[in-house]
Amino acid sequence: MVMRRYSAVEPVPIRGFTLVEVTLALGILAFCLVAILGLMPVGLDSFRNASRQAEAATLLRQIGVSLLTPVPEENGVYRLADPGTIGDLSWAVGGSVISVSGYMTSGGVASDNVSSADFVWSLQLMPPEEKWKRGQALVRIAWPATATWTGTEWANAQGSMRTLIFFRP
Repeated sequence: MVMRRYSAVEPVPIRGFTLVEVTLALGILAFCLVAILGLMPVGLDSFRNASRQAEAATLLRQIGVSLLTPVPEENGVYRLADPGTIGDLSWAVGGSVISVSGYMTSGGVASDNVSSADFVWSLQLMPPEEKWKRGQALVRIAWPATATWTGTEWANAQGSMRTLIFFRP
């Protein structure tokens, strides 16, 4: 049997990372984290804007449904079926153009003031000339509620949507 002797001078292999390697890895990790955290506000703004667009589309649909299902009254006058959406609005067949505006919450309820509203809307309704003809309504909605319609565009708006609705009484 051959015996092997170990010497205290024999080098033992060192396992692990050097200080330079650890520092370099931490630097790369920090750079990646800063890049990811730097993109978070952009992603949050995009999410917020997409959420507002979805809410505005729902509100436009609510207004459209209330315009498409008017309640007939006397002498060719029609009233909105759901006055809670944009308030009490009526028009007459052969009547003149009606322009109204107001405020809405994100839940689709009409609001009296800017502070409790999330959206501002503008409606231009052109009643039909005859009962069998069609009328049209141009509905615009913008957010936040502090936006103002200048006649050609929304001022101070973060976003807006519009739709043209054709209806028959």
